[in-house]
Amino acid sequence: MILNVAIVIAIQLGGFGIANTNSYFTAGDRENVVPAAINGTLFVFVSGIICAFFIWTASPILLPGIETDLVAIGVLSIPCQLVTSIVNYLF
Repeated sequence: MILNVAIVIAIQLGGFGIANTNSYFTAGDRENVVPAAINGTLFVFVSGIICAFFIWTASPILLPGIETDLVAIGVLSIPCQLVTSIVNYLF
């Protein structure tokens, strides 16, 4: 349970509200969809990797008693879930 909470918090903080921002900027002009999708995808992928790295390195302190295999699976899902949230908002 605590691993799920850590992953959800990382996803919320790693997105930096970029999905809502992209929706706002593309609502007025549809020509901005592709650049916003590319920039948003790259941004959340990098921020997701940074959040995943932080959770992985801090897992002995933040997540004591949880197997490293489970932490690895959860950490690998963070960038993928962030990219999925960007794509769902734009298309």
